Amino acid sequence: EAARQAEDAGADALVVGSPYYLPVSAADQQRHIEAALGATGLPVVLYNIPQCTHTPLAFSTVQALASESRVLGIKDSWGDLPYFQRLLTLKHARPDFRVLQGSEHAASASMLLGADGLIPGLANVAPNVMVDLVQAARRGDVATCKGLHLDVVRLADVYASSGIAGLYRACAMLGLASGIPAEPWQPVGDQDTADIKRVLHQYGLLPAGARG
Repeated sequence: EAARQAEDAGADALVVGSPYYLPVSAADQQRHIEAALGATGLPVVLYNIPQCTHTPLAFSTVQALASESRVLGIKDSWGDLPYFQRLLTLKHARPDFRVLQGSEHAASASMLLGADGLIPGLANVAPNVMVDLVQAARRGDVATCKGLHLDVVRLADVYASSGIAGLYRACAMLGLASGIPAEPWQPVGDQDTADIKRVLHQYGLLPAGARG
């Protein structure tokens, strides 16, 4: 039903992951995603984020679905590099199957291993750093990738203690959002705000007189 609503609303594609709340088998995952494919004519991007669904998309599930032309690729936010490397092997049989990394901490290694791109939350705060990392990896500049990886790790401190609310606050400091996350999350407190501002200043992302 949600897939049909998205199509009716004008969506260009669906992003579909594993069912959440209760653990599911690889076969159940495949049936779930095939149901979404059957409900509309839209293409699908798979999404692996077991931190939220509690069940990783099984490699066998992804492998089976990659044979379907309407499955364009996968965004993997798990951060498990051995799993990600297995995903990259799917490109041998289907070069146009896109494998995207969603974890900042695995971004540099993933790009050097052959990822098609990145979709990290941190790109909302420091898009220039992520773009530089992608470009360095594509030209094979390992030294620059290693340096940018350290920048990414330090910039991730914007939500190290406050989670998604910290990312909202950082975006607000950059004029991109109100800084108020959806319920039940609460805006970050004064100490976290000060810590986030310090990180952003350190990387030249805020003018000296910026307010929190």
